[in-house]
Amino acid sequence: MHIHNTIWQYDDLHQLRNYPYLKALNITRTLSDHGYPNGYDIEILLSRYSAGSTKDLQLVFIGAVDIHISQQAGLFGLFVTIEDVADRQLEEMKFRVVEQEEGVFCFYCKAFTASLVEPT
Repeated sequence: MHIHNTIWQYDDLHQLRNYPYLKALNITRTLSDHGYPNGYDIEILLSRYSAGSTKDLQLVFIGAVDIHISQQAGLFGLFVTIEDVADRQLEEMKFRVVEQEEGVFCFYCKAFTASLVEPT
């Protein structure tokens, strides 16, 4: 049930394309307690880029693997979807994240959070 609540929270915050513009994409390699590679954490910051916009949408993905990022340039609207794949037995991966409009990125992750933050 926790998985679906996270996706619903994202859907509520995202409100179907209210935050379409990619402001930042940061990837950090993580290590286990024993120093072995443990995947990546990905932070995506989406913005409205409109007058009166007071918040950005921050998405943080934990334990990301199979990461694909294209070299798109320009200011275009993105549409990020997050799919529950927990029942597919993908070695602890619970979500598939895909940018649907321009194919900017896709990956799998163990967990994620979605929150509205002050613009930086």
